[in-house]
Amino acid sequence: PLDGRAYRELARATGEDPARQRGLMELATRRAPRDLASHAWLLQRDASEGRPAALQHVDAVLRLRPVLLTGLLPALAALAADAQARPALADLLALAPAWRSAFWSRLCAEEGVPADAIAALAASLDASTTPLLPAERSAWLERLIREHRWPQAYPLWVSMLPPEQRGRLANVHDGAFEFPPENGGFGWRVGHVPGAEVAVRGPPGARVLQVEFAGRRVPFRHVRQLLVLSPGDWRLQGRVRTDALRNERGLQWTIACAEGRGQRIAATDRYADSSPWRDFVLDFSLPEQGCAAQWLQLELAARVPGEQQVSGRIEFAGLRIVRADRPAAVP
Repeated sequence: PLDGRAYRELARATGEDPARQRGLMELATRRAPRDLASHAWLLQRDASEGRPAALQHVDAVLRLRPVLLTGLLPALAALAADAQARPALADLLALAPAWRSAFWSRLCAEEGVPADAIAALAASLDASTTPLLPAERSAWLERLIREHRWPQAYPLWVSMLPPEQRGRLANVHDGAFEFPPENGGFGWRVGHVPGAEVAVRGPPGARVLQVEFAGRRVPFRHVRQLLVLSPGDWRLQGRVRTDALRNERGLQWTIACAEGRGQRIAATDRYADSSPWRDFVLDFSLPEQGCAAQWLQLELAARVPGEQQVSGRIEFAGLRIVRADRPAAVP
């Protein structure tokens, strides 16, 4: 009588009486709380009948077998998208189950769930005693960026910054390369590609971005930052130094719209060969429509793979963007 698995088998054998079958399965979960099969049966039945009780079985199943999240994701995503079921899901997530972070990451990547529904869940969790964790907030931020929701994304990103960075916001965030790359949000994103090493060198207050190439073909475009400049005239400025940089067409900074087809707005002169530190300036204009956010990106100017052979080193310091009517001098 105390073994829940026996009640589960009795329930399976009682197919002609649905009410009795459910009662036996519920008894099975009470007598054997870790019996996955009983929870899975009730979860499937409750979900098909639209019962909110399905969530308690979701929690039980995922606590027992986290790997089943993939199979349960469609049902959970449907609950997140349902305005009536969403509060119950928020209450469950507010309990901070061990599977929450994995689920939240998958939910933010689920294109079938409207961003407004995820925003409602995020607001509920932030109002609870277990607000979103940094990794969960980052997943939500990247979803907003993918959907080009800049007015929501940028303030969220600012709220996530440490105080020392929040007080030093600029049109190019951390143009002096004083902080580690964020690889997300509106900070520096540094990718890894064979044949190129990207690093920050130098003491605090005099750091430089350094890219060193190993003399092979590299489709390099692996340093970039998302900007939110308003329409009008702007000026990119900074300092550059090259050391035996060999490439058929050189490297350059480009500015392109982050929306639509990624229209290129402007590009600096191409850097190559060897030269001491020197200033550079790029004036550009942003249109009134269709370019509310932009990508600032360092890339090879190669047009075909044969032009990607590159060796040598290049360094940058003091990057910033100002209104074009301001002085172009680099501090």
